[in-house]
Amino acid sequence: MGYVLILNNEQFDIQNKSERKNSKKDVLALKNVFYKFNCSVKIVMNPTLKDIHDNLNELLIENLKQASCLVVVLMTHGLENDHAYAKDKIYNIGDEILKSKSFQDFKDLPKILIIQACKNEDKDFKASCEHTKPKVYNTFRYNSCFEGGKSLRADGGTLFIQTLYNNLNNYGLDEDIESIAKRVNREFENEYKDYKQNPTILKYNGGFDKFCFGNNVKKTFCLKENVSKSFVVG
Repeated sequence: MGYVLILNNEQFDIQNKSERKNSKKDVLALKNVFYKFNCSVKIVMNPTLKDIHDNLNELLIENLKQASCLVVVLMTHGLENDHAYAKDKIYNIGDEILKSKSFQDFKDLPKILIIQACKNEDKDFKASCEHTKPKVYNTFRYNSCFEGGKSLRADGGTLFIQTLYNNLNNYGLDEDIESIAKRVNREFENEYKDYKQNPTILKYNGGFDKFCFGNNVKKTFCLKENVSKSFVVG
């Protein structure tokens, strides 16, 4: 079974940080499509940095020992140089997510990191140069925009997550995640080019084996079918 962790920051304790209204619509869409893929879904609303750290370093570990994949979806306000907002403070995504036990200890587990956040400069924020690039294995990362870019949100949710949801819902049982991401990118290039938002794909450790949620669903179905055939009446 796939394991999905959705970290959605809608409200913030940080001064002058605006609420991310309508982000719950993104959470609902993703929850529905990952349930369709027979994934276990955990949703953490408005996580603090400690919540993020605890989930990725302790709370998920036992579940991942039997998982077919890990999907982490991060939805929040973002900054340049891979920084993002938790409910209570700014953190570096590489340090808190990619260097976590979930990503480092399970090297062979297919891991998908989806980030819905701006990556633009904030004049009041200065990124530290002390962060080192983590070595990550078997991980597919999909950002809602390029470095320096903004990610759009409206009444129906964010443009990136809702477009990704539609493509996962339509093609997720038959196509691998990279092919679906490329479909999303083509939509942004052709239909949303006036918005100047371009999602970006990054594969760590020199590559990422193709992962299709449909294969996971078929495998789960076969296991259930075999279990049912092992029992007889009488």
